[in-house]
Formats: sequence, structure tokens, C-alpha cells
Amino acid sequence: MNILKPSTHILGKFFGNRDINLKLTMSRYLNNHPDISRNEVTRVIYGVTRKEKLIEYIVKNFSNRKLSDTDEQTKILLYVGIYLICFSRSYPDYAVVNEIVNFAPKRSRGFLNAVLRKISSDQEGINIIITSIKDPMIKYSVSKEIMTNLKYLTSDLTETLEYLDSEPVFHVRVNKKNPDLKKEREILDKKNIPCKIVKSIGSFEIENAGRMVRDILPGYGFYFQNSGSFAVSAVASSFKGKRILDCCAAPGTKSITLAHLCPNADIIASDINPNRLKLFIPFLKNSEADNIELIAGDINAPPFQNIFDTILIDAPCTSAGTLRKNPDLKNKINRENIKSNSLRQIEILRSVMSWAGRGTTIVYSVCSFIKDETEKVLDDVIHNFGEDEFEIIETDKVLTRYGFKFKKGAFGAFLLPDHTLNNDLFYISAIRKK
Repeated sequence: MNILKPSTHILGKFFGNRDINLKLTMSRYLNNHPDISRNEVTRVIYGVTRKEKLIEYIVKNFSNRKLSDTDEQTKILLYVGIYLICFSRSYPDYAVVNEIVNFAPKRSRGFLNAVLRKISSDQEGINIIITSIKDPMIKYSVSKEIMTNLKYLTSDLTETLEYLDSEPVFHVRVNKKNPDLKKEREILDKKNIPCKIVKSIGSFEIENAGRMVRDILPGYGFYFQNSGSFAVSAVASSFKGKRILDCCAAPGTKSITLAHLCPNADIIASDINPNRLKLFIPFLKNSEADNIELIAGDINAPPFQNIFDTILIDAPCTSAGTLRKNPDLKNKINRENIKSNSLRQIEILRSVMSWAGRGTTIVYSVCSFIKDETEKVLDDVIHNFGEDEFEIIETDKVLTRYGFKFKKGAFGAFLLPDHTLNNDLFYISAIRKK
């Protein structure tokens, strides 16, 4: 079990500064240590962050020592041990306890040994504790803001929380206009990457993203795009625009999908950050999408105005709808960063509305279910310009055609959990300037 050193190191970085990008931090470390099992380390780190509040609750039931009186290294080892014993079951309990105690500094060994052995010998007690928890914020390790907004989204809160607490799957698309999925699947089969075809959206579903990144993406025309993100491209493509702008385009998956769905359209993929836009280039090199032009520019002062039929704004957001693959966000989403994102989204949408030409359809999307990033943004902007300036365009038929479950709001649609499509929870609104 060579996962303790990398796991505790990376979790130490994260617990020391919650604002860091956990995925990037983990990737950098693992790239520098190729001998380490990426899958095992990733599973442990995301497992601990996914279950953090629940693990804290278990500790309080099995130890008299306050976590505030425990040094950070010992606390992280304790969390890793509890995750492996209670939720992972990848290793025998005795091996977990022995490895952690031997790895720990001498001052902590007695405490860790006592608590972890007590927990490992009482699985029935653990199950009783977990099932008796009344507070879903503890049981599913989510922030107050997530809970508040989920209550608005769904009538079945438990089902949605279970969905967001589950392990992610990943969707992969073929970077061709009319791919033969059965034939393309042979490439994945030869690389021993299990997958299934999701026919309704023309994608493959896989569980091991790491293998895909290392063994397939560098040399083949594939790209990752969650089914929820595909829904955004599908909605934007449904308006049959001849001139389409994707104005927050990097790293480019929505533009690529748009190009395949609208092969006769001229598509401009724009982003304010030239370095992020460079991430787009490999997609284009391995692509049949020959109708995309890349432009670095600020949409608050764009080099183009009044020339587009359709404008797609996939705005920066809290990414609350991606908790399955970004569990570190569960306790990072708070009132402060919601407000910051909301103000930025309003600024972006107001700017685009101000220079978009009459008849232009604007598709606004975020991978979030937070009300301040979704309906309230549309409400603010539309009322700022005047309701008679715009009309809301229904997206129901498009979403239904591809099999998505959704809830209608006043201005758009919220994608709901669906174990068939395994989509992230997106919000999509389409409005047309009169």
C-alpha cells in the first residue's frame, strides 16, 4: 500500500489552503511520481473529500479527543484510515491499521492505533451511526448553500444527494462529424478500456478517465465531454445559426461538438485568456471540425458585434453541478464565492446582450444549480434591459429528444440527476433579442 505518503501530502496541501485547485495539485504530484498508482491515490483523496463531514462525525463517536486538539498530519492519517476501513474496503482492515500506524510519527501511533482498531472492530456500530444521522449536511458532507439550493431544485432531496455523492463516470466523444461508434469502440477495446455506448447522445461512457488520458487522447480523435455539457451544445445547435459565437470557449469541447452538429455554420471560439485558448489547439489538430476560428478577446470589448445568429455563454461558475467528479467543492461553495460568481455572470450576460444584434439567440449555461447563478442572473439582466427586449425560447423539445430529465424554471431548464445519462447538473437558458 504505497498510497499513504502521496495521499497525506496532497490532502495536507488542500486542508492547508482550500482555495487551491485540488485536481491540478494532485496531477502535478502524480506526474512527478509515475511509480505511484494514480487510481488508488485519486480514489483515496477524492474519497476523503467526498466524505469529510461524515468522517468527522464518525471520529467524534469513537474518540474523546477533540479534532481541534489533533495535529494536521495525525488528523489526515485518521481520515484516510476511516475512509479505507468504512467506505473503500480496498484493503483488509488490519492492513490499513498496521500501515497507518507504522507510517505515522511516534507521537501519534498510540492514538491512531486505538481509534482505528476500535472502528474496524465495530462495523455494525458504524452502520448504525451513519443510518441514524438526521442532518443531511453531515451525512452527505455538503455546505449549507448546497443544501438550500438543492431544496429549490428537487422534491427528492435524498435521491439527489445520493447521486451527487456517488462516484463519477466520464463521457468521451469521437472528434469526427459522423463517427461509427461501434468501429471507434474497437480502439478502446484494444486498449482494455471498458466502456458502453450512450447512443442517445453519441458518446462512450467510461469509468477510468486516467487510462483514457494516458493511452488514448494523445494519439486519437477523442475528447471528454460530460453529457450535461453536450446538452448545452445540443441546445445551441438547435437554432440552426449560420454564424455562432462560443464566447467563453476554452478548453473547447462545446465548440467542437457544435461544429459537428452544425457543419455548415461558421463558429468563432473566443476566450479572454490566450493560454486557456491554446488548450483548444490539440482538439482542432485531431478534428474534422474545420469550421472553427479561434479568437482571444474580451467579450466586454469584443472585436465583433451584431454579426451572430447564436451566441453561447457557458459562464464561469461555482461548478456546483459537478460534485461527483469534484467532491472537494462540497464544502468550498459558500455565500461569498456564489456572490462573486453571480456578479461576474451578470456582467458577462449584460455585456453580450448590449452588443448582440436583433434576432440573435443567446444561450446561457452554467454547470450549477445555485439559484443566484441561474434564474437570478437571467431575472436581473432581463429586467435591467426590459422584458419587451427579449423573449424566452423553450428548450424542452431538444432536451427531451436526447433523453434528459429536467425541471423548468422561469427562464430556463435545470438538468436533473439521471443514472442513464449520468449528467452533471447544468442550467440552460435560451433567450432571443427582439
